[in-house]
Amino acid sequence: YTLKMFWSLIDISATSDDFLESYYNTFKLDPRAGYSRIFQKLLQNSKTFDEFKTSIVPNSNKNGACMRAPIIGILNNADDVMAVAMTQAKATHNTVGVICSAICIALMSHWNLYDLGDSYEDMFIWCKNKCTEFSKFEKHFDGSVGVNNSDLGLGMDTAMIMNNY
Repeated sequence: YTLKMFWSLIDISATSDDFLESYYNTFKLDPRAGYSRIFQKLLQNSKTFDEFKTSIVPNSNKNGACMRAPIIGILNNADDVMAVAMTQAKATHNTVGVICSAICIALMSHWNLYDLGDSYEDMFIWCKNKCTEFSKFEKHFDGSVGVNNSDLGLGMDTAMIMNNY
């Protein structure tokens, strides 16, 4: 995923379709295991990008968008980090919980890459100031992979964040 994300990050104005096309083209250049079973099957069975794109049902609440998020932190502007994290998440995981999770992971990566503080507490405060939804991650989570909006207590403030990007 890192290479695919990097290709899409060259232009921070990349759309969700640009991310999807990058995933498709990279897989076709170098087909290999490492994707979720469903995504792998879609990539393998699609003969064209348009076929792949129309096969995507972007309502997953699993962790693919979050696994792709850390590389986004390389961008030098936190607002760009948030916008790109949201865009790439919407391509395959257009659900509030996953989008917010991807944004928060990208922000943590950005904070670490740019050495913006000295402690976990500093990072948490900085991320929470950038994205109010970050505070939802104070809650300890135990369970299977997947994020439901109710797991995080996400509400209208999340909708407002999503409408800003």
